[in-house]
Amino acid sequence: IFLAALSHGTAENPLSPATLSFSPLKGSWVGRVTKAEDYDPSVALKDVDFSDANEAVRVGSERRAKLLAQIERDSAFLRDNNIIDYSLLLGIYDLGTGAGVAEGGSKAEDGHESLGDGNERSEHGRAGEAQAAVLSERTPADSVSVAASDVAVSVTATDTLVRGASASNEVPVHQCDMGGMLSSDQKSLYFLGIIDILTPYDSKKHLEHWFKGLLHDYRGVSCCPPTMYAERFNKFMSAAIM
Repeated sequence: IFLAALSHGTAENPLSPATLSFSPLKGSWVGRVTKAEDYDPSVALKDVDFSDANEAVRVGSERRAKLLAQIERDSAFLRDNNIIDYSLLLGIYDLGTGAGVAEGGSKAEDGHESLGDGNERSEHGRAGEAQAAVLSERTPADSVSVAASDVAVSVTATDTLVRGASASNEVPVHQCDMGGMLSSDQKSLYFLGIIDILTPYDSKKHLEHWFKGLLHDYRGVSCCPPTMYAERFNKFMSAAIM
């Protein structure tokens, strides 16, 4: 789901992996922070980093409701199958500034094109190119029909969403903008999916939760019973998605 939207050359797709950041989000906080000495732009940030940076997935109330409903269904399925340790892998692509950029140049207050710095105009042009490409490729999730073979299936817990969409010939809400989801202000493109769905809460994990709970706040320890894990996961997503 992530690489598919970035696999084309710049002639077909102006998106570049260089401006894409990833965050695997679980909802826990013990050990879920990147140490200052380990920080690097290429390193995926964690839950505490995401919260401290006041980041959010801003998609508007209607798409928020649909997305949260699907996340709750997926986490309930994982809970009922005794699975923990999954996370929402979130990719955020920065499309740049908004209005007036798509034409490839900035506009002065009097309405004439600003001469400005050549590099600045080039950057604006690329941002506008990316933004225009996303908008031109947009397929409303509640109206468009596609062949089932055209819907990409991601090997994640959100398979249920994609398979369900295939059956009803609808594009999933989280894939309707060039394989992702455009932010409500049209400045970011989100790519997301639930990953790491194969860890059962067995006796070993039970002991791990008990031991770590003695050393830390048990509510923030990543390893915990499936019901507690799903509730914490959904609570975090409810706050992170706006």
